[in-house]
Amino acid sequence: MDHHPHHQNHGRAPHPTAVSVTALVVVFAVVACAGAVAAIYAIVASGGQGAVGESASAPVTPEPSQQEQPGQGGPDGLPRTPRLGIEVVQSGTTVGVAADAGSGDSRTSQVALERLPFELRVPDLDEETPVRICAWTDDSVFSLDSDTELEDVLCMAPGTGAADTEYSSGILFLGTDRHNHLVGTRLRDTPDGARAAYYDTVHDARDRAVPIADWEDDLYLAVVVDRDADEAIGNSEYEYLALGFPAAP
Repeated sequence: MDHHPHHQNHGRAPHPTAVSVTALVVVFAVVACAGAVAAIYAIVASGGQGAVGESASAPVTPEPSQQEQPGQGGPDGLPRTPRLGIEVVQSGTTVGVAADAGSGDSRTSQVALERLPFELRVPDLDEETPVRICAWTDDSVFSLDSDTELEDVLCMAPGTGAADTEYSSGILFLGTDRHNHLVGTRLRDTPDGARAAYYDTVHDARDRAVPIADWEDDLYLAVVVDRDADEAIGNSEYEYLALGFPAAP
């Protein structure tokens, strides 16, 4: 009877290299967990702003729609009309102008006013160049055409200028057959080099002088500045203003 030797397995000691790899894996796992916890703590401490990897103290930049766009006059519109550069001022503050450029008509500007006196300021104007304003209660006066002779325009023809005082009286004359003729001392110089017309009263078609505070209608102004003095309306020499007032209480 053959006797085979009996081998006893007393176990084999782990290889040193395997132990080292296992230890490294454990260390890396601990470090990764610690880093994640630190990142989460940073986000919580910053009020939840930013993402992992961003500085918790980095400034938040407003969206473009929240920033005032340069040259836009703030949320109320343009600072002046796009053609003649007329600035509308009320209570010492420039009123935003809404040019109707969306319809292709950048010649008409909408202005929302309070029932208070206001100024129209025209830039780059010498004392000899008149500002002609045909004012009415609807937009029927918005009918000017480029290259038209002034003598062919009912409210702009020679002899149709409304009589005002030498230094202006603050009255805006209404009429489809007359205009406000502003030149020389009827306009005042402003610190920024513009020339200004001041209005606190409306003289209507029935010869009534009504303070702006009591005026109940909107006003429509066709403005001509004949800069080259050729007695004709150039393409860049006229513009329309629609002045809106709040409804009467």
